[in-house]
Amino acid sequence: MIVGGLLLGTVFTLFVVPTVYTFLARRTRSTGEAPEESAADERAGPPAAPRTA
Repeated sequence: MIVGGLLLGTVFTLFVVPTVYTFLARRTRSTGEAPEESAADERAGPPAAPRTA
């Protein structure tokens, strides 16, 4: 019983979880959503000009 649980946990950790993660990552990327970092950069506006003394 314990060995079966360990084997099941190992299979999920090594195979099922990475497969589901990869599937969801590809699905999210293909929708054309911009990453949050680039969206934040667009809201910030252009970079400030360097100051001269």
